[in-house]
Amino acid sequence: MTGDPSSEPRDVATDARPGRPSREDRATVAFLATGLFLLLVVLLYRGTISSIPVVGAMTLVGPVIAAVVELALAIGLAAGARWARAAMTPVLWIVGLSGVITFLVSLTRGGIDIPIGALVAIWALQAPPRRGLGEAPGQRAGSVAATILVTGMAIVAAWPLIAPTATQAGGPLIAAAADLDLDLQPASPCPSGPGADHTPPDTIDVVLRWTWARGEPVRAGTDAVVLSWATMSDGEGAGYYLDEPIAQQPGVTEEDRSWLHAVYRIDLATRGFEPGTVSIRLRRPNELAAGPGLVEVAANYAHHYAGLNGQQPLGVWTRATVMTCDW
Repeated sequence: MTGDPSSEPRDVATDARPGRPSREDRATVAFLATGLFLLLVVLLYRGTISSIPVVGAMTLVGPVIAAVVELALAIGLAAGARWARAAMTPVLWIVGLSGVITFLVSLTRGGIDIPIGALVAIWALQAPPRRGLGEAPGQRAGSVAATILVTGMAIVAAWPLIAPTATQAGGPLIAAAADLDLDLQPASPCPSGPGADHTPPDTIDVVLRWTWARGEPVRAGTDAVVLSWATMSDGEGAGYYLDEPIAQQPGVTEEDRSWLHAVYRIDLATRGFEPGTVSIRLRRPNELAAGPGLVEVAANYAHHYAGLNGQQPLGVWTRATVMTCDW
């Protein structure tokens, strides 16, 4: 022995000394661990990502693609597949760099996002790869499969930008507020003009109609309409109140009602983006005396309904319209 490191025995199948893990060995462990972890996260949190089905699905697509790519690479590397070895290093670099960028962005936003995937990818990259194992000289073995896997992981790296863009209002998956047209009118004519006695009508039937300029590719989720009303009259007594429930169209159900407002849910899986209506009947209380007055009815439509704030519905966006009936 001369003491020269270059003269020490070396494994002909690897650039590392005997006994040292190769990049393939570490990458197999890294891809298997992170792939299984991503699948576990998807299974545990698939129902809690968002109340909007398409947003939840788009959020999870990125992790699912990443898990498929990483598990495919883990299996391929364990089997010694050429396509897996060809895709290994580019995918590790993509995972490492995207994780570092995500970590830095989280710091600028006042949080800390620990890039576990990036850490194991960097750990795998520190090991040298094995030398070629029987590939034909100059041949890019498994180039098509390797390209698909690398492209898939590149898409995953860009998913934090792709998903919000695709699911913003007016994007390819979510309609914009301008795509909805609302028309709120009395179902029967209000008094043509104040009579001599200014007698309030016994009932006021109101219909909200809506149409969509364009729909969404996924018919899923819940919209809501909140109808509220107020009586302004010189006569004494309480204001108009909501009469007994009226049968609505399929997919439209009354969720809540009170003295001054009612909430109607719209099941998009049933109704889709076809024209729709919600009807109510307001009844005059017996104690409301004659005298000039009016009833103002407001309709608030919430797309992908997320609950109420007082009488105001919350959603991806809302639209409102108002009508009055005077006597």
